[in-house]
Amino acid sequence: MTGLPHSIARSAPDQNPNVAIRLVGDDAHQPVRYFVYADVMSELLFSANAEPQAAFAILRGNFGLDDDGGFVEVTGFSGFEASDEADVYLSVRKASDAVILTEAGIARAEDLLLENRAVMSESGAIVGLFVSERGGNAEMTEAHAFLHYSLFNVPFQALVVFDPDTRDLAMYARPPKGRFENMAFRWVTPAHRA
Repeated sequence: MTGLPHSIARSAPDQNPNVAIRLVGDDAHQPVRYFVYADVMSELLFSANAEPQAAFAILRGNFGLDDDGGFVEVTGFSGFEASDEADVYLSVRKASDAVILTEAGIARAEDLLLENRAVMSESGAIVGLFVSERGGNAEMTEAHAFLHYSLFNVPFQALVVFDPDTRDLAMYARPPKGRFENMAFRWVTPAHRA
């Protein structure tokens, strides 16, 4: 891994003896591995269950590369919001702009790079979007794909969809020049709570 930036070359969570990993699905043929921290997702699911309308959050974390290949970690979130707007796209757009711009506290465009580096070191890169909608069985819709393509178009950024009524949870992502696929993920918990 010599020559790769430290932000990319890193150890995956499965190399840490203090965590337990449980595979949800089969990721043998996926181009990258996804690690989802249980405490983060539990907080999102708890909050989504309390909302009668659609809700969303920006997923934060890291993109990494180790000897086993690429991986994405979901280590946090920002901007959890319920949306009663008819156009959920506008709600998510406002929230993503707030995360990208307001959170960094920039007043001038040239400050973006320096400020964003500080934000990323504190809360992680934007690694995807969480959407909670009742009645959809956590299936990806055309609206979800449109949101993801429009606002979160980096390959391998995740789209996590949750249906509070059925308690179904699914993760989707797309490789470069590819279609969205349902992705397996690895559930990360402290070793003593596995």
